[in-house]
Amino acid sequence: MREDLLDGQQHNSNLPSSRLPPEIMSRVFTILVSIDPPTRTVRPVKIRLGWLSITHVCKRWRDIALHLPTLWADITFPFIFDERWAAAFSSRARDMPLTIQY
Repeated sequence: MREDLLDGQQHNSNLPSSRLPPEIMSRVFTILVSIDPPTRTVRPVKIRLGWLSITHVCKRWRDIALHLPTLWADITFPFIFDERWAAAFSSRARDMPLTIQY
C-alpha cells in the first residue's frame, strides 16, 4: 500500500502541471472558481463540486488551494448546506472579506 502511494507521488511529480510554480497554479484555480461553481439540485438531490474538485486531484493541488484564501471567501447558499461547510470556508478565507450569497 505504501509503495503504491509513493509510486503515485513519483508519477505526479513527473507531470507537466507539477512543474508549474504555485503562483501560476493559484491563478488557474482563481479563474476556475469563476467558471466552474459548485452546484446542488433538489430533485434528484445531486451535488457537483465544480472548482472544489481541484482539492481532490493530488496533495500539491490541495495544499495550494487550501492556502489560497481568495478561493474560500465566497460562501454560496444553497450549495453550502450546513454550518460545517460555512465554517470551513470562513476559516480557509482567513482575513479575506466574506461574500455570502443566498
